[in-house]
Amino acid sequence: MFLFRVISTFIGEYYFSKVAYSIVSDLREESFTNLQKLRMSYFDRTPVGSIVSRLTNDTQAVADMFGTIFSSFLNSILMFVVTIGAMISLSPGLTVLMILFLPIMIGSVYLYQRLSSKLVKITRAKLSDLNTKLSESIEGMRIIQAFNQEERLIKGFEEVNKEHLHYMSRSLSVDSLLLRPAMALLKILAYGVILTYFGLSWQTAGFTAGIIYAFIQYTNQLFNPLIELMQNFSVLQTSMIAAGRVFELIDNKEYEPAQKG
Repeated sequence: MFLFRVISTFIGEYYFSKVAYSIVSDLREESFTNLQKLRMSYFDRTPVGSIVSRLTNDTQAVADMFGTIFSSFLNSILMFVVTIGAMISLSPGLTVLMILFLPIMIGSVYLYQRLSSKLVKITRAKLSDLNTKLSESIEGMRIIQAFNQEERLIKGFEEVNKEHLHYMSRSLSVDSLLLRPAMALLKILAYGVILTYFGLSWQTAGFTAGIIYAFIQYTNQLFNPLIELMQNFSVLQTSMIAAGRVFELIDNKEYEPAQKG
């Protein structure tokens, strides 16, 4: 089981990483190509830092989604199927009890998505605002210093930075409550169900200590990939929002009129 997981993890991460960076390269080329065709009015109302953030930070978030999350997802699915098969061979009845924990996990994911999606979107927007502040300040440093505007710009940057920290902290609070701790609690409850089941039926079913130990280990193998998948869900949500920002730029059709001559 361990060797199978090591091999599948290596193959998945290697090939998905290659695909991820290939996709990101294409996204950046398409975004930059489309950027050259847009009207000047787009650049008048869109800060330079926001555009740079979409071409760098947001595309990198898409790479993280393909390179890490999809690989982890497929590996977790394979481990889940193999582990369920082994558990059924030991005790079909107890396996059914373990599977009953899955709806609770799905409910936890749904609740997390409802609570965190807005926070993640605002956090990405505040990060873009930070990039905008930095870009505009660096580009206009001569004018800023000439008119003695350093203090005003520092205060503006601190306000945006504090807002970003505030929403990031709220997002981390939701992650800390509903991701790994919640799944770890469910795993402990599953251990309790296993011990109770074997304790009540050992005289009639004839279970040995080896079977009990094996089932606990299989349960651990069942929950660990799901916990890892839950941890990556926050990254997936961030990547999806970032991908939406990138495709918004690619799909923008406010082109300059064709030049005649």
